[in-house]
Amino acid sequence: MPSRVAFGILTRAMSTTDILEQLGALSLPERLSVLESALHRIREELAGRGTAGDASQGLSEQITRAAEALRQDYTSDDELTAFTALDGEPLHEAG
Repeated sequence: MPSRVAFGILTRAMSTTDILEQLGALSLPERLSVLESALHRIREELAGRGTAGDASQGLSEQITRAAEALRQDYTSDDELTAFTALDGEPLHEAG
């Protein structure tokens, strides 16, 4: 976990687990306040990049480009499509 110095104090970035543990120590109103603040910041960041729809569109375009780049591999490399031989097989759930 990266560390940094802030206000003359050595700090480290919190992991998702750390954040969730700290949230659990707060009262429900405090947790809601923290989450509202976090959501507000996320919305501000998205607004700085464009609308949330623009961000979603950008991701969709990235996925499309990645799929197109790999299309040839999946049509010609049998190792990548070996499990498609099982497509017609019925599923058996463990029970």
